Amino acid sequence: MGRGDRYRTSPGRLGRLVERDLPPADRNGSLSPRRERGANPKALLEADADTDRIVLDTRTTLTGMPPEAWRYRLGNRGALVWVLDQHKERMIELLAYDTRVSIETRAIVEAMRRAPRCGR
Repeated sequence: MGRGDRYRTSPGRLGRLVERDLPPADRNGSLSPRRERGANPKALLEADADTDRIVLDTRTTLTGMPPEAWRYRLGNRGALVWVLDQHKERMIELLAYDTRVSIETRAIVEAMRRAPRCGR
């Protein structure tokens, strides 16, 4: 096991995860305007040491992080902020990869659909 592996495999003290529900349907059964726009939460990835909150998306917030985690610095930035910034960059890479794989997979599926079938 490498030096950093114990931190990846041991559970940390993450504080409290708060998930807000999206507004329910109104009495008439129609969806609220926020639900009509889509039930998927919007990613935010923001950290604020002053309010002790890490906002992951429009529904999910992490609070109660240990003070030591907020004080720990990587260079001139807090480690929690640094991780979120790195995650944003990584997310862009993952989306580009996923887009390429999706397009290539759809092309393969379409080619298989058009290919002549043997034995039928």
